[in-house]
Amino acid sequence: MSDYLSDEEQSEQLKKWWDENWRSLIGGVSLAIVAVVGWNQYQSYTIARSESAAKAYESYSNARIAGQPVEDLLAEIDTEHSKTPYQIFSLLYRAKDSVVESDWGTALGHLDTAISLTNDPRLLDLIRMRKARIQFQLESFDESLATLGKIKGIGFKVGVSELTGDIHRMRNDNARAAEAYQAGITGANDSSAAIMLKLKLSSLGIDP
Repeated sequence: MSDYLSDEEQSEQLKKWWDENWRSLIGGVSLAIVAVVGWNQYQSYTIARSESAAKAYESYSNARIAGQPVEDLLAEIDTEHSKTPYQIFSLLYRAKDSVVESDWGTALGHLDTAISLTNDPRLLDLIRMRKARIQFQLESFDESLATLGKIKGIGFKVGVSELTGDIHRMRNDNARAAEAYQAGITGANDSSAAIMLKLKLSSLGIDP
């Protein structure tokens, strides 16, 4: 129908339409601009924060290797970069250093904190494997088995089988120990892991 309107009529209708819709149009454009600017600012902030966290972790790692004080660097990681992978990695190193000092309780505390900070299944499996080994060292066998039961990744299957066998062997339950070792041998792709499990199976008087 508009094709048959005069230029003046079309101009008048366009003006009327603009008067009725200019606020929503400008508002929509403004929101789009704000969204783009906000997203760019968020991206810049995220990148800057990630780079800062990486730098703090690198400083901690270098200081740790050099045997220098790390307390201030760890405090920075915990406060400024909480819940980042770098904090979790630092907790794994803190747990390792505590194990070297036979401070098992502190090591477990670091690992529990790390577990609370991530939902990554592979990372959780790694942390829980280390936790289960410490619990085994403390002869907390039920707790160690419970921790092992939460590990689902196929890459940890052999380690879980071996430690499960070790726990049952410590309890003089050779039948269950042998079953666990055999499961580990079946799943082992690494020859050295398979050899170790076969030796443990042989120590029970069972020919692998």
